[in-house]
Amino acid sequence: MLAFLCIVLSYVLKSFHNMLEVSLFRSRAVICLSTASLHHIIRAMTNDNPMLLSQPRTARQINRYRVLNALWHSSSFSKASLAKALDLNKVSTGEIVEGLKAEGLVRDQGFLESSSGRPAARLELIKDARYIVTIHLGSRMISASIANLAAETLRFERQAKPAVKKPEEYVGFILRLGAKLLSACPEAKVLGVIITANAAFNEDCTSIIDPVLGELPLVEGVRRILKVPSVLMPSSKALIRAEREILSKDFPSSTVAYLDWSDAISCALVIDGKIAALDSSIGHLKVEDTGLCTCGSIGCLQAQVSSWALTGKADGQLSSVFEAGISDKALCSMAKAMAVINCVTGARHLIIGGQGASIDKAALTRLQAFVDSQRIKGSVPMELMASRLKDKAQETAAANAGLDELLFKTSLIQDLGFNDIV
Repeated sequence: MLAFLCIVLSYVLKSFHNMLEVSLFRSRAVICLSTASLHHIIRAMTNDNPMLLSQPRTARQINRYRVLNALWHSSSFSKASLAKALDLNKVSTGEIVEGLKAEGLVRDQGFLESSSGRPAARLELIKDARYIVTIHLGSRMISASIANLAAETLRFERQAKPAVKKPEEYVGFILRLGAKLLSACPEAKVLGVIITANAAFNEDCTSIIDPVLGELPLVEGVRRILKVPSVLMPSSKALIRAEREILSKDFPSSTVAYLDWSDAISCALVIDGKIAALDSSIGHLKVEDTGLCTCGSIGCLQAQVSSWALTGKADGQLSSVFEAGISDKALCSMAKAMAVINCVTGARHLIIGGQGASIDKAALTRLQAFVDSQRIKGSVPMELMASRLKDKAQETAAANAGLDELLFKTSLIQDLGFNDIV
């Protein structure tokens, strides 16, 4: 146990090396030390069954997460091959697997070939064993879905953002939407609710800070009213996690800017594969002299190139705009913002995500040319890429992030250095 504690502490200390958050756009080089990574680890390890690092069951719990992640990412394991892949003894692996079977999360499904000649039972994660509700808060529309353990969307609906004047009215609207979807799930199989948004958050990411309504305590509201676990997360963070999982080793190793281009626009910075900063204010960067934004200002980026600005509809889809042909004026406005991102962050790659991922090759080529022409003297060249998640990724990314936080703890075991499977 002492050796295990030393390993855990070494990875906790190592995590401090990656805890520098760069404040985008508000200050060119403001760097501050954050303990968010450490807090994430401690919170994740104490979520459902409070544990201290000194207790024997801590190691078992982490190994349980590792087993769950292995089965989440592959359906080609037997107990023996799973133990070998994770470098665990067969007895402990067998006990963990049997526990997951008792919880209704895992089952034997068919057989695998074995070198000993005896077929081994193939382990399978039961994708409909649990469900998660996702809610995405856009600037004009709110979308919600039910997903299973494979992050497959089973039910989806979209509603216009309500015109309310009090924070409790907006929170109440969101909770009623969540309750509606939760009622469609078997109660015993509900993991919880994840809410994503392009917005400002309080320090511990339990409330959204709305510029008009003030603080919206969504995590507390879900816990008290809906009585299920909840996660509140910037949508860019959820999208990056999903993007990184799809690209895996192909994810650019240099500094990467990730632009969530939808009905709201936000940006995130990824350094050495880690999310270093999130910023929702890029959507309100002034790029033109006309165009009324939802924030009340004139000329904001969102007022020029968001999905609602380009389609003239609250629930407009950028894919239809790109199919019809996006104007050079709109691309030039976006290029101005991208040039600022390039100058401030030094990013050598920019991934266009959200609905904007539907951009076609011709428009992407034109946008790249505008960015190159707008590039500020002294800044490095920046290559534009369209996300492989395409424009339907918001629900999938949110579901993946919620499953990670509430069940699989992928981010936790990666923070602890276990990258053998994930």
